[in-house]
Amino acid sequence: MNEWNWADYNTISVEFEKEDTTGHHHSNKAVQRLYLDNELTTEQFNITVKNGHGGQYQMKFVNPKYDPADRRSVRIWSSGWIKDNDAPHWVSHRIRGYWNSVWGSHLDVKKYNTDDDFNTVDSDHTQVVYVCTVTRLITGGPSFSQASVVPKAGTTSTITVTSAFQQSSAPIDGNFKIACKNAGGDEFETREMNIWTGVEDIQMILHWDIPHLQLKTRVWNTGKYDYRCNGIDIAIHFLGVHHA
Repeated sequence: MNEWNWADYNTISVEFEKEDTTGHHHSNKAVQRLYLDNELTTEQFNITVKNGHGGQYQMKFVNPKYDPADRRSVRIWSSGWIKDNDAPHWVSHRIRGYWNSVWGSHLDVKKYNTDDDFNTVDSDHTQVVYVCTVTRLITGGPSFSQASVVPKAGTTSTITVTSAFQQSSAPIDGNFKIACKNAGGDEFETREMNIWTGVEDIQMILHWDIPHLQLKTRVWNTGKYDYRCNGIDIAIHFLGVHHA
């Protein structure tokens, strides 16, 4: 059982075990999945290019977290030169340094050919839209307070960047405990852990705090979430808790 002390979130556990299991089910090497589901809505914004021809431009982002008392804090972040017909991974490569350094996030970019009404089309497109997704949930967003485009001399394409048209949902926060009953029905629980506690530490705490699980569990991250603040999803493998 996973107990969470943050009322806005729900925890769910799912077990996988053999049919017709009797007695203490963990003795059959069950795998139990514990996860904290969160409303996962990531910030998104668009870069739109009309009449791209291989011209170049630079992007500048104003940092809403700028702190003049911090010498490492950047007020305006500038990208390298970007081609107006670049592949989406190159656009991400040129501008994601801002989100890496300021927000600790990756930036996913997808490219679409559209008409003037932003409908995706296979041919006869009039513009290209790069949909940019901040993959980590953030607080204090949007992630930039202003963005501007600086075209290089000779670039005739029209390049615009929107403010975030989709805001990030709130990241998770808080502490949790894991409780587990032994074969006699007695329940033991761990000390409190926080959302950043790694799977190796969770495994070690299970061994320390729950006597019947000592050296009989393995814990791993399922990889569902890129960041712990987006959600938690772990699997606990019970390795012969009693007589298996």
